[in-house]
Amino acid sequence: MTCDALIFQVENPKDGKTVTVTLTPNKGDAQTLVVKPGETRTATFKAVEGLTVTPRADGLDDTSPIAWEKPAKCTSPSPSAPPAGGGAGGPALPKTGAPAGLIAGGAAALLAAGAVLFVVARRRRIRFTA
Repeated sequence: MTCDALIFQVENPKDGKTVTVTLTPNKGDAQTLVVKPGETRTATFKAVEGLTVTPRADGLDDTSPIAWEKPAKCTSPSPSAPPAGGGAGGPALPKTGAPAGLIAGGAAALLAAGAVLFVVARRRRIRFTA
């Protein structure tokens, strides 16, 4: 189980027989996996609240429905929404663009320094004599 899917993986050993597994969800279309000896196949179902999938195969003893439960590590509000802040679904988005506050603060500091130098220069008169 993941935050947004219920995944079934069927592994057949090399010395096994070809197996046909039918996975029937209560919401959506059924999927059939034909797994030959030495192969591994997967079936994925999109996670929604109340999802159950019933497996059926020849020789399968337990055919009770398997319910999707939202893992505790999921931080997104719903299974279809992307995780906020880089939860279990992937990394957080990178910070892009210029830091506008720092640029504005730097510009204000340069303007203030320029004003101070202007006032100081007007008060001091320098006379050149040759």
